[in-house]
Amino acid sequence: MKYLLIVAVALAVIIALSYGIVILTSKRFILSSGKKVIMTVIISLLLSSVSVLCYLIPYQKADQDAVQWSKGNEEVVFSHRKLDGTDYLIFTNREKSDTVLIFYPGAKVDSASYLQLMSKTAELGCDIYIINPVFHLPVFSLNAPKTIIENREYDHVYLAGHSLGSVCASLYASSNPQGIDGLILLAGYPTKQLPENIRFLTIYGDRDGCLDMNGYAEGKHFWPSSSWEKIITGGNHSYFGQYGLQKGDNQTSIPAGKQIDITVEYIREFIGK
Repeated sequence: MKYLLIVAVALAVIIALSYGIVILTSKRFILSSGKKVIMTVIISLLLSSVSVLCYLIPYQKADQDAVQWSKGNEEVVFSHRKLDGTDYLIFTNREKSDTVLIFYPGAKVDSASYLQLMSKTAELGCDIYIINPVFHLPVFSLNAPKTIIENREYDHVYLAGHSLGSVCASLYASSNPQGIDGLILLAGYPTKQLPENIRFLTIYGDRDGCLDMNGYAEGKHFWPSSSWEKIITGGNHSYFGQYGLQKGDNQTSIPAGKQIDITVEYIREFIGK
């Protein structure tokens, strides 16, 4: 509701500004009422397009330290490829795995920011597909897991996400519970009831300055009976990835990289690797 109100106010401002431009123009040129309406619509559309592009184009880029994890290692191989139109950053085990984890990144965050977290998770013995969505918005790749799940290459499937990516992962799991073993949310919460057949793990840092704790509390009503909650002492919102400190977030009180290591250990306990 809050975001709908923001959009409504923004549209009202754009229309008012467009009409103001038309009124100023009409002082120099004689315009009929019909032409004024048409000009207002055209200017509103142009201003709206510019505003949308100004929002979509910028994003938080991955730190240089994150890129080194794309080299893979003795246990996992890294690749970057498309599957049915969706772009993925992929870690596969050198020895065939029966488990896959499909990860939704946070909004406006470079997917490569999660390479360290997902590389270490892959070393547990599961293949990793990091969704690399259009405009770095996971909502544009909401149904990305469908192809991977339907290919039936894996006996066990887990969905995971960070921040807005958590919401996307939970929405897919709520609507498509078949074939999903578990759901892992990092600094996020479900907005719809989760099926009872899906195991659930939620992790967040106690210094998180971005997570809506009221929304998180309300989201607990949607948890299935098989749920685990883990709170990282000294952890924040941003350091599940490597893209710097997100606006509004708090600094951690634990060493750099420790939050990722703790998260991987919680995931290991959850998936039983």
